[in-house]
Amino acid sequence: MNNIMSQISNMQKPLATTRQMDVFKFINKYIKQKHVTPTIPEIAKKLKINSYSVVHRHLRELQKKGYLYREKGKRQSMIVLRKLDGSSII
Repeated sequence: MNNIMSQISNMQKPLATTRQMDVFKFINKYIKQKHVTPTIPEIAKKLKINSYSVVHRHLRELQKKGYLYREKGKRQSMIVLRKLDGSSII
């Protein structure tokens, strides 16, 4: 939890690209509907992304920009840190 709080305090609020926001919106919608985070293959399939590495890149950038937090080595461990309008949840 300390790691999450330090990430939030270091957030600068850079804007995400349109494609990154597509990924972020899908993650938010998926969590609201199913109460779990989507897998990489689910994100790729829904957004018609042919490469899992591209999905990983979008998720990495969203994490760097403070939109979500992911624990290394854990599947489906995303925590959304911002609302869709870009404001902080915490």
